[in-house]
Parts: sequence; structure tokens; C-alpha cells
Amino acid sequence: CMACGALHFSLSDSLFEPCYKKGDIVLSPIREPPLYLYYLFTGNDPLYRAFQTNIRVYNCAFAFTLIGYKKDMRIDFSCGIQYFQIHNELFHFQGPFQSAAYKEPSFVQFFFYDPLFVTNIRVTNFPHLDRVVLL
Repeated sequence: CMACGALHFSLSDSLFEPCYKKGDIVLSPIREPPLYLYYLFTGNDPLYRAFQTNIRVYNCAFAFTLIGYKKDMRIDFSCGIQYFQIHNELFHFQGPFQSAAYKEPSFVQFFFYDPLFVTNIRVTNFPHLDRVVLL
């Protein structure tokens, strides 16, 4: 794309409208992330490398909802390229904003509790993640 520098497949030029409507739309430049986040994504020491390796698990630890689906048992997942495909229904489990007295908080409820308390729960649920990063 001449407007943004994006690379496209050769056939996509004729099938889709160019990026940014041929330069008519101007987006603000992306701001630099806070230094701590920058180092988590780009750093090379063991803590940063562990974060980069487990980034999906960290994402799950901070999720607001849980996605559920019914696995299609007709598909053989034992060989070949693994992929994630959902047919029919997709479920989002969020729960109430306040947890029941006998249950630990989860998902969005975490944002209403003391960070140290929530970090302890996350470390219990995801023991291989680093407590410092979770806090």
C-alpha cells in the first residue's frame, strides 16, 4: 500500500479497497508503551523471555470472560496441523460482578479486589507464571 506501507498479496489489490481509503484516513501514530511493558515484549533476560514464551497464559490470567465451545469429536486432532474452529455456538462465561461468599473471585471480579489477594489466586491457578509480572 502506498499510503501505509503494508504488504498485500498480489490478488488482494483488486479484491479489497486499499488501506486508509487511499490516504484519506490519517491515523495518529501509536504511542510507545510504558517501559515495563516494552521490556516484557522486547527484553532478553530470563523473566522477559518467560513472559514472551507464556504470553497466551498471561492473557488468560487477565481475561474478563471465559470462552467455551463444544468440541467436534468427529475431527481427528492426533495428527496434522492443529487449528481452532468453532461451529454453531460460542459461549462467554462472565459471571456476576461480585462473587458468592463461598467462592473465590474470577474474571472481571478480580478488578474489584486487592491486587495482592488477586495475585495469590492467579499464582494458584497458573503456578508457572511469575508473581512479579502478575502483580
